[in-house]
Amino acid sequence: MPTTASPGSATPVTAPAATYVLVIGVMATFISFGIVFSFTAPWYWFLIPVALAIPEIVILSGRWRARQRMRRDLQQAVQDLS
Repeated sequence: MPTTASPGSATPVTAPAATYVLVIGVMATFISFGIVFSFTAPWYWFLIPVALAIPEIVILSGRWRARQRMRRDLQQAVQDLS
């Protein structure tokens, strides 16, 4: 992960790269869905927003699994202390 936003910038990067992928992906998915929906395109054009949503689903499912694992580990640690 880079330590600054750009080579000449002094602003540190605090978010992981997957967060930026999610932000850009969600925007692209909503915009493409809106365009396809408003122009009443054929059904196969709706595959574009679906394809754009796949990386978002993968990243979010990985984060959900990590969250559930941390919650399970925390509950186990609390039970071990009791």
